[in-house]
Amino acid sequence: MYRSAITEKGTLYFFHEQKMQKDRDSKAIKPLRFDVTYLSGSDTVSIKTTVISLKAYKQPTATIIKADGQKAAFATEVIFRDVTKKGYINRIEVKIPRSEYRNLYSTDKPFTIDFDDQNTFKFSDGQWQKHREAVNKIWEVIDLNL
Repeated sequence: MYRSAITEKGTLYFFHEQKMQKDRDSKAIKPLRFDVTYLSGSDTVSIKTTVISLKAYKQPTATIIKADGQKAAFATEVIFRDVTKKGYINRIEVKIPRSEYRNLYSTDKPFTIDFDDQNTFKFSDGQWQKHREAVNKIWEVIDLNL
């Protein structure tokens, strides 16, 4: 589920890797893998993703689409790129405000994430309920420790 470590700057929370399925029309080769880190007292959450696709990204935009259709675009930083037999591995970091990240998990319906309108990923309903419950429990612990 998660690990935490006390650092000089606060408690660092690491949410274990999760997976989102690629959308039917996505140009991605494999599902999205991502992990989340949060440093207590910070106002941002860092989502590190691995996108394996037909495209090598230079500076993609990540768009998170909420269940109600609202969209929010976030700048990204490409940590590294590599080539595979079928495409490219892109390790991308997305930083979003803590409040917006928490809000994504306040609904029964899952959000989707899209990179440059080409690679879209989503949770299945069963995946979402399990993931949402786990993330909300982690935030409950974080809030209690503040």
